[in-house]
Amino acid sequence: MLFRSGAFWLLLLPYWSLQDAKQVKVEGNRLLSTEQVRSFLSLSYPQVLWKLPSQQLSDRLKATDPIAEAQVTRQLFPPTLTVVVKERQPVASAGTAQGAGFLDAQGVWISQRFYRQAAKDWQPPALQVLGFESAYRPYWQQMYPLLARSPVKISAVDWRNPQNLILKTQLGTVHLGAYTPEFREKLARLSQMRQLPTRVPLSRLTYIDLTNPSAPTVSVKPDPKEKPTATDVKKP
Repeated sequence: MLFRSGAFWLLLLPYWSLQDAKQVKVEGNRLLSTEQVRSFLSLSYPQVLWKLPSQQLSDRLKATDPIAEAQVTRQLFPPTLTVVVKERQPVASAGTAQGAGFLDAQGVWISQRFYRQAAKDWQPPALQVLGFESAYRPYWQQMYPLLARSPVKISAVDWRNPQNLILKTQLGTVHLGAYTPEFREKLARLSQMRQLPTRVPLSRLTYIDLTNPSAPTVSVKPDPKEKPTATDVKKP
């Protein structure tokens, strides 16, 4: 009994405690600062090291939007709490009802406030998403890999009208209609139209309509050299 009591007393000594946040070691962070990750733990000090619930702390970190995975381990010599995180990687900027932020490839929205202390060499993603809602998340998970691999550069996805998904591309504005499993086919058809500028000057292009990928149309402005008549030029 005396030995057990003595061991318990030893574990309560300052040598077995975290006296301040500096004893929390953070690894794997690039966009988030070490101070941010430490703050997500919501720890007060001092803390008896062996009493800290590692799994609960890991779950607390994973519940934070910018962190996808986290592992927390305790080390007694010297007393240290090691936190290894895997950050979510923003792939698009996205404005939502919650404010300005970013999306990762899984459709998780992350407020831009988390990245105010990001490294100076970090460049926010060029792709923009307008009108994103959480209900679109499963569609985004299917859509984003196709956008990323598209031979036609895509700079924006406009989802504000769910009945007409609009892309901003190097060929101009593209109307796709509502998101359907045909999205892959529509992007493939857009890729086939990469030579369009050799036939229609981009300055005259109003939009490309790929609502029906089997019969795409191109709406163009009248040729200033001709009489001003509206024209729809069909493309294979």
